Amino acid sequence: MDPERRKHALRIGSNFLQLGAGFVMGLLVVRLLLGLGQEAYGVIAALTAGSGIAQLLREVTRAGLVPRLGAAWHSQQQAKEFPEVFRGALALGGIGGGLSLLAFGLVVVLLPWLDIPPALREASFLFLCWKAGQTVLALALGPFVTSLVVQERQATYNGILMLERAIELASACWVASAFGVDHAAEGIVAYGRTVTLANGMLQIAVASWQFWRVPMSRQAPWHASRERLRDVAGSFGWNAVQAVAMNFHLRLDILLSNAFLGLVPGLVFSLAGQAASYVRQLAMGVVNGLDAVSARQQSRGQDADLAVLTKSQTGLAAWIVIPTAAVFWVWAEDLLRWWLGHRLNHSDELLSLAAFQIRVLLIGVVVRSISEPWMAILSGAGQVKRYAPLLLTGSLVSPLLIVAGIAGLPAASWQWLIPGVFSGVLLVVHGIFLPGIVSKTVSLPWSSLYRPLLVPTMLSVAVVLGVWCWRA
Repeated sequence: MDPERRKHALRIGSNFLQLGAGFVMGLLVVRLLLGLGQEAYGVIAALTAGSGIAQLLREVTRAGLVPRLGAAWHSQQQAKEFPEVFRGALALGGIGGGLSLLAFGLVVVLLPWLDIPPALREASFLFLCWKAGQTVLALALGPFVTSLVVQERQATYNGILMLERAIELASACWVASAFGVDHAAEGIVAYGRTVTLANGMLQIAVASWQFWRVPMSRQAPWHASRERLRDVAGSFGWNAVQAVAMNFHLRLDILLSNAFLGLVPGLVFSLAGQAASYVRQLAMGVVNGLDAVSARQQSRGQDADLAVLTKSQTGLAAWIVIPTAAVFWVWAEDLLRWWLGHRLNHSDELLSLAAFQIRVLLIGVVVRSISEPWMAILSGAGQVKRYAPLLLTGSLVSPLLIVAGIAGLPAASWQWLIPGVFSGVLLVVHGIFLPGIVSKTVSLPWSSLYRPLLVPTMLSVAVVLGVWCWRA
């Protein structure tokens, strides 16, 4: 096996190991936190989506730094370039930490408009405070973790992600055993506090290890020059637009569901969205670290390889995502019942609704998942500005359509409105307009992006129809 294929195999293998472990731990976390009661979990889900607005800054930092740090790391003048860029990255991480506090402040202001029981309002505020501290520290130390991706140490990076998920699981185990429905408020605060403190120690340990292991990362952010700071910040603009657009789509829909439909319908949509998102996480097994590969090829003038990389990764993502989505589509209600049926009040009614919403959401999730490799490759090559405005347009249109639909349609239609708009917008943006942009950017025929989808789609549809006929 040649070195490039070996790198891809290690990257993808460690990605799927991390995603598989994260999938199992994520299922367990939800089951455990539901032990605090439906209302308490609904509050945690809504606030996690709301505080995710601040978490966007972490993703913006990573997406913005990978192309710039990657170019510096693979530069022929690495010893000079990388320390200067890294100083700018640390300075921007500190600035991002301050901005995240403003984002959390906005969520606090919006708390009275969310459907949160009075007994849980103080706990909600304290939960947000702990999440704010976690985000600030993660942003300040983020460049140390991001540099692992740039150095293509994806296995180590995935190990850190697994530890973060394990912290959430261990915290949920403790909260479930120490608190119950009668002490749900204390459980919410304890969960936020435990996760934040443990994650903080992990971030500090990783930063210290990188500081010791990579001498070029031993930089002081206050020594960053204005010129270098502007240079690094220049890579954040469109990456910020991309991260906001991609994450607002589901998180804002969860908040709208809570605000307009109430806590329990918001809880159902949150669970449906989380279940459907596991399909996209499989696609991330192909995507994670792909931007670093693209950045390396771009920095070495290997532009022709981007077309080959795009085509191969599209086929790989299709064979992983489409059959998995078919399984979720057929057995949605059975999987939900196995996952958390007995932990929900009125479980039959809520599970049927959640299964319906999962099937609708899967349409958009599959289309978006197939497009993930395209966006990662273009982002790593510094071409994010070509498609970011399209994503921003979609993220703005979606909530406007939802609000207009709630205002103009009967209440009985609201349960399918939000997932329907979600999938419809993703289908148009990622399935129709984005392929044209990718085709022009990497000089690949439009048909080459769709052709790898045909066989897995036809086989999956045949299996779905066969299973449904058999079950009927």
